[in-house]
Formats: sequence, C-alpha cells, structure tokens
Amino acid sequence: FATGAMSITVGMLSERGRFNIRTFFAAIAGAVMMVLIMIPLNMVFTPMYTGFSTKTICSMILPIFIPFNTLKSGINTVVSMIIYGALIPALKLKKDTKC
Repeated sequence: FATGAMSITVGMLSERGRFNIRTFFAAIAGAVMMVLIMIPLNMVFTPMYTGFSTKTICSMILPIFIPFNTLKSGINTVVSMIIYGALIPALKLKKDTKC
C-alpha cells in the first residue's frame, strides 16, 4: 500500500522520461504520501502482528512509527532517484532505436 501510494504520487506529478526539479518534488510528495498512508495502516496491521492494543499503538504513532516511516520513505526516495537517474540514458537509447 505504502509503496503503491508513493509510486502513484510520483508518477502522477513527474514528467515522463525526464529527470528534473519537478521529478525531485514529485519524489518528496510521494515520500510524504507514503508516511501519511502508513499512519492508518499501522493502526490496522501492527496490532495483528504484535498483539498490542490499538490504544498502545496510538501512543506509538508519533514517537516511533512516524520517524521510522519517514526514514524508510526517505531511503526509498533516494534509492529510487539514483536508479531512475541511472536508467534515463538507457531508456532514451532504447526509445531512439525503434525498429
């Protein structure tokens, strides 16, 4: 869910096939969306896996889950941007060599 929310946000906001400042801001918006979507999802899935009550999970949202999800989305964003930046020349080359 979180990765999908991030990917859809970036895909909708960035320009296809270009790596520019708009792509950078789209990636930041995707990271924010990922953190926001994880807040309610943590309320649903964490009690199932940990056995903690919903009240306990609520008290953990601000000090634990939001920082962790922010770090995770930041890492995902940086790695994705590095891979995307490296793939742009290969994708342009493939686009130019149509049969």
